[in-house]
Amino acid sequence: MKFHHEMTYRALTPAVYRMLTDPQFQEQRAKAGNPEQAESSVVTTPDGDVIITVNRLLAVQLPGMLQRLTGDRVRILETQTWQHADPAAMTRDGHLTAGVVGHPGGVEGTLHLAESESGTTFTVDADIKVNVPLVGGKIESFIAEMLTKLMTKEQELGRAWLGEPAP
Repeated sequence: MKFHHEMTYRALTPAVYRMLTDPQFQEQRAKAGNPEQAESSVVTTPDGDVIITVNRLLAVQLPGMLQRLTGDRVRILETQTWQHADPAAMTRDGHLTAGVVGHPGGVEGTLHLAESESGTTFTVDADIKVNVPLVGGKIESFIAEMLTKLMTKEQELGRAWLGEPAP
């Protein structure tokens, strides 16, 4: 299943990138949605890439068969890898992987920050794949809904972090 989501910020791309790679922002993002457990890390590689890892344990109430497959708790592991660029760059590119630990499939895609008329647009384009016969499509749809909710919350956190007024 193809997934596309855009978030907009009024700030310039270097400021949005600094926010995204700030360990305190990632800690706030990991704790959004009140997970039972949340951990985050931000590591810069010797090449200048930045690797962000967010690990959350969430209590979930899934529909029928999905609940039997996962139980009432899921651990979601997300990794973003942002490629090295000039600190003043007006575009940034990255890679996203995420999945439910212990279950087949997951999310893999690209991240892109770019200047827009109103500031910066953060675009996520990904493939959601769950290799479970008969119910894989339902799980993919559920994951897409979850991602949209998480990214909407992330945008709210980001706007507050950047000092932007609520829309």
